[in-house]
Amino acid sequence: MSWKETCAMNEKLLFVADVQNEELSFTEACRRRGISRKTGYKRRERYRAEDEAGLQERKRAPLHHPKPVPEEAEEDA
Repeated sequence: MSWKETCAMNEKLLFVADVQNEELSFTEACRRRGISRKTGYKRRERYRAEDEAGLQERKRAPLHHPKPVPEEAEEDA
């Protein structure tokens, strides 16, 4: 048996195509692509709002730190 290789973006686009074609229920489309419904809704909404660019990976780091390290401490490290 050979392994099937795909990239993450292709899988995301295939999921969006499954949902848009309406041949499968939303739940079945998520199940076939191995994602939760919560992730499926997030991908669908991002695709609707931003097209293919909405499916790109995003930074996960917080934008603001509630307790930043003082500059003096950073320089010492």
